[in-house]
Amino acid sequence: MNIGIMVAVEFDAFYTLYGEPIEKYEHGKIEIYKYNIHGKNVFVANSSAGQIRATIATTLLLELYKCDIILNYGVVGALSTQDLEALAVVENVVYYEWDTSGIDPVEKGQFELFDSIYIPTTKRLMEMALEIDPKLEKVNLASGEKFVDDPAEKQNLKKTWNCDIVDMEGAGIAITCHIYGKEFLMIKAVSDTLAGGANEFLENLSKASRTVTKTLDKIIEKL
Repeated sequence: MNIGIMVAVEFDAFYTLYGEPIEKYEHGKIEIYKYNIHGKNVFVANSSAGQIRATIATTLLLELYKCDIILNYGVVGALSTQDLEALAVVENVVYYEWDTSGIDPVEKGQFELFDSIYIPTTKRLMEMALEIDPKLEKVNLASGEKFVDDPAEKQNLKKTWNCDIVDMEGAGIAITCHIYGKEFLMIKAVSDTLAGGANEFLENLSKASRTVTKTLDKIIEKL
């Protein structure tokens, strides 16, 4: 089995846990690292932030490295009362900045690929993650193109889109996996709370990333 891992800005936590890769590949500005973890071939794409780079990196994992499953781990902003380092498993993704409702018979935020604004993750993998760690919070992820720093904007995302956390890569990953018909799972850790912003994110990025990789390791072992 080939497992693809899509990570934006949290690769140092993975490196701390697993050390040097077996091989390293460069695709323009995107680097991919090969590991053997729990007897599985694992390809880690270090994309950097943003939907476009995440989409490119996920496509590389699926096309060139023939990954059967995509795992995404990372840090997120809280849209409700989650504590720092709180862990979550994503049930649905909403690309809240997408809007073709002026020309297509869809709602704002909805792609024609889907029946609603909610892009589902793979239920089988989500349920497996909850069995491994029942303390995981099952959430909806708001995904856009900007770092959301303002508490009022976070509250608005919660109210408008019925989401619990926010990131900048999830929509690109989710849509790419659906286009390719591949299973995928997203595990997230809170790096900045509802009232927190950029400073809190920077202070907690490393610690929150290390927290989420512990759960990721158990998932890789289980697959």
